[in-house]
Amino acid sequence: MTKSVKAKESFNNIEFGFDKATISRDFEAELDELVAVAKENGYAIKLSGHADAIGEYVYNWKLSKSRADQVKNYLVNKGVSASKIASTEFGDTKPIASNATSEGRKKNRRVEIEIVD
Repeated sequence: MTKSVKAKESFNNIEFGFDKATISRDFEAELDELVAVAKENGYAIKLSGHADAIGEYVYNWKLSKSRADQVKNYLVNKGVSASKIASTEFGDTKPIASNATSEGRKKNRRVEIEIVD
């Protein structure tokens, strides 16, 4: 069940460059806010890693795992307990936009963040 977060109702997806698992500085403020909220309230966090449909299925699966792991490592390095973070990789199996356009593929290269009980 998703908790209502006082400081912010939800957190944006963290997007990644093509074939990258490196967190862009553009998303550090979002992650820092997540760290503050999680530490202050003791929330658990669910991370879901995703990829676009360019490339081989298994490669994209591993890439989506690397992306989720990078976000988890960022949060842990900022003080969130690793035991409070669960991550799952989905490869290119759950797109949120069309993989036929570059803008759609950009949205699909993401880690989704959910605050959970």
